[in-house]
Amino acid sequence: MTNSPIEKYLEDIYKRFIKNNDGQLADYIPELATVDPDRFGLVLATADGQVYKYGDTSDEFTIQSISKPFTYGLAISDNGFDYVDRKIDVEASGDAYNEISLDADTHRPKNAMINAGAITSTSLIRAASSEERYERIRDFFSKFAARDLSLDQAVYNSELETGHRNRAIAWMLKNFDIIEGNPEEVIRSYFEQCSTLVSTEDLAIMGATLANNGVNPISGEEILDSSIVERILSVMMTAGMYDGAGDWMTSVGIPAKSGVGGGILGVLPGQLAIAVFSPLLDRHGSSARGVAAFETISSDLNLHIMNVNKSASSVIKSIYTIDERPSILRRTTDEEEVLDKYGYKAKVIEAEGDILFSGAETLIRESMKDADDIDIFIYDNTLVKSITDGNEEDIVRKMMYEVGEEKLAQGKRVVIVDSSGRYLDNNTNEDIKVFKSTESALQWAEEKILKKYSNPDVNTSSSIVPINDFEFFSNFDEKQIKDFVDLLKPLSYKNGDKIASVGDENKGIYFITKGKVTASKKEGNNSQNYRRITILIAGMTFGEIALASGDKAKFDIWCQADTELLYLSKDAINKMTKENPSLAAAMWKAIALDGYSLFDRTLRQLSSRVEQEEI
Repeated sequence: MTNSPIEKYLEDIYKRFIKNNDGQLADYIPELATVDPDRFGLVLATADGQVYKYGDTSDEFTIQSISKPFTYGLAISDNGFDYVDRKIDVEASGDAYNEISLDADTHRPKNAMINAGAITSTSLIRAASSEERYERIRDFFSKFAARDLSLDQAVYNSELETGHRNRAIAWMLKNFDIIEGNPEEVIRSYFEQCSTLVSTEDLAIMGATLANNGVNPISGEEILDSSIVERILSVMMTAGMYDGAGDWMTSVGIPAKSGVGGGILGVLPGQLAIAVFSPLLDRHGSSARGVAAFETISSDLNLHIMNVNKSASSVIKSIYTIDERPSILRRTTDEEEVLDKYGYKAKVIEAEGDILFSGAETLIRESMKDADDIDIFIYDNTLVKSITDGNEEDIVRKMMYEVGEEKLAQGKRVVIVDSSGRYLDNNTNEDIKVFKSTESALQWAEEKILKKYSNPDVNTSSSIVPINDFEFFSNFDEKQIKDFVDLLKPLSYKNGDKIASVGDENKGIYFITKGKVTASKKEGNNSQNYRRITILIAGMTFGEIALASGDKAKFDIWCQADTELLYLSKDAINKMTKENPSLAAAMWKAIALDGYSLFDRTLRQLSSRVEQEEI
């Protein structure tokens, strides 16, 4: 996705920390001491597979200890929880990752993230040989990455020659009957596992698969049962960063695993994964740039897992275009045809709830989808409770406003519906239109579409419409129109006047020649609040449907401007029926056609709403 504000943000993080040269290369593995210390890549992948990246994200490096959560998951998949739990505990150790020790009481490794537990996990992979064991591990990792991964033979040879401490751990595990078989074969598989090549993007996709409950969002393949994913992430949260796990969870708050190859992988369940690669390591054996980047990203985007006071569910309530859900303003037939044809060029994204980063990412992505075909973007925040924490420097807000400003730069129109006014603190761009209600925004968008796409011959709404120009008379001949008009009585009303009330007996048909009226209904018996059902303008009629059905008035009719009407009373209709039955037949035909048109329009709107709710 080009020009995404999320990738721009990752670029800012890259530039902020690329000159941070703290830390050292992992020189205890000779091959790792030769890597370029300036490499730096950042990738964010959502649980549904959207990838944002910046920097050296395709450069390969060895996965090292980030392999541990995945091998642990494969061990559980092969043997079940009970068996694995008899071999590996799930307690935080507080020890360094390569500590040669077991729990004093259980005589088991304290968790699967330290080397003792990880070597045990490797030993539990079902295979007839060490070669088959690694091949199963490599294939498993490849499924998580959605591509075929390979071994870095040089790093493997280097670890094989110098990994004496890990050999000591393997023999200790053998001594306590934690691992079975030949420790040398197990340790070779472990070194191969750690020497598997990945890129930062691979790691992010692997993490996104964990975030997506074990289903790879790229391939769609279910790789692990969700119960195993739950266990993996729980252990990552308490022990993934070794003796720095407490500081990490306090300051960053994302279940994570680091590796001495320079990678760090963090996973937020149900939301996203973040992968960072930079080979200079801090005293805990984690990427120094990576830790700094994670701390900043988590703080900027409010990603701490304990930020539980706000919903992490989808913030998009509905997405529609104005041809699917037009305003309540009745339009002429010609206008409706234009809006039916070009209304898709005005897109409404209706949000709800609390917008955290994952929700903002979804909104931003939806804004950029098919953007070339859209003229007007309407962001409806009516049901939004909050956008992160609302401070002036909030990164998520800035990302969302950047999208709007980018649309303006592309010649698009941007509209925000904000009934509360709480979300516009950062908006200094006067070109972004702001409305208090969705209805006002829809009417404005319709006018813009009509102005741009109507040809000069289209019959558009105007403030005054002569009675002879009403669409109602489209099937009348000239004499019928004259005879009909002779039966009409003129009426005048001021802005704010009430023409009819709910429950009134139907009095006839009203033709609006000037002004505007609204049909409204009280919200509750004792309420003083009215909900507008529709708006009628010059050239339109009302009262004919109730006349045909014999029902009493279902709405209050108010003038929204100084209004001129022509009124056909029931007495006039009765006279017409007796004295000029052909004229009466033409009238009832016009009423039927108008009713059908209204029914068809309403049915299409309802169908669109049902489709959106199903989505």
